[in-house]
Amino acid sequence: MTQTLHPPSTAALEAIVAPNDPTPHSIVVLVPAHNEAAQIGETITSLMGQSVPPAHIVIAADNCTDDTVALARQFPVTVMETVGNTARKSGAMNQAWLRYGQGADFVLTMDADTTLRPDTLERMLDGVMKDRARAAVCARYWAKPGTGMAWRLQR
Repeated sequence: MTQTLHPPSTAALEAIVAPNDPTPHSIVVLVPAHNEAAQIGETITSLMGQSVPPAHIVIAADNCTDDTVALARQFPVTVMETVGNTARKSGAMNQAWLRYGQGADFVLTMDADTTLRPDTLERMLDGVMKDRARAAVCARYWAKPGTGMAWRLQR
């Protein structure tokens, strides 16, 4: 399937580089991952193909026993292996946030088995910037084909 990439909208560009501020706002993406070798490449590729690209992609590899770390390292991303984490996904996100999310203007956390449409970051950023009282955007979600209760609930 070929995806057509569109240039960022004017609103999204203004959100990244404010007229009186030549410094682009930074978007950091944190991806906690535990044994996600089957999906991590597709997840990273979807982030790298955003019409408004993130400044930094961090894969928080949490106690992986498969090839997640090796596969993620094939991409121009930061692979952070958790240290002493017993709090599973939330612990991995906390370690990544403390190390890489502190100075960011915007932080996106997403599951390692998720892919994003090419305009997702642009639309999320546009949503936050249009209404400055809004502090966050929860989701822009399309479920992949699947089965089972968890998939039906997510869908």
